[in-house]
Amino acid sequence: MADADYAAGAGYKIKLLGRAIRDDSGRVRAYVAPHLVAYGSPLANVEDVFNAIVVRGDAVGDVMFYGRGAGKLPTASAVVADMIDAIRHKDEKKQPAWGPGSEDMTVSPDDLAFRWYVRILGGVEKVCFEKAEILGRGGAPANETAFLTGPMSKAELLKRTAGLKVHSAIRVLS
Repeated sequence: MADADYAAGAGYKIKLLGRAIRDDSGRVRAYVAPHLVAYGSPLANVEDVFNAIVVRGDAVGDVMFYGRGAGKLPTASAVVADMIDAIRHKDEKKQPAWGPGSEDMTVSPDDLAFRWYVRILGGVEKVCFEKAEILGRGGAPANETAFLTGPMSKAELLKRTAGLKVHSAIRVLS
């Protein structure tokens, strides 16, 4: 709850996102992690049983597809559709298949740079986070500090927070 309160005070919601980012070399960096999403983003308003997919295209920019995804009725509908498909094709050899790939096609996202939301016990060391944006929330313990960092990789964040009592570290969606 503390993280949600800090995020709300800074104009963000915390959302679990699955992301696939193609880097300049053509490799894909895929991962699932919580992110701070700005209130102004359409993703901030995706709630309950709804899901959204945002696709960035060269000609169209960002396009969002939105609709029901989870819940008993959509899941039941998908299961029944799969059963009907299996019955219709019971005498056929219908095998799902993946195209060719390579071991290095999907790589770790850990070296991607993000702004980070961090909540720690104690104050922010200016040497570690010189451009930190300190966040506040009502009723916060005196020994708790939450802040947003500048862009950095996960490895850089871990290096800078070594020795600190980190409660939360969440990527900020840009």
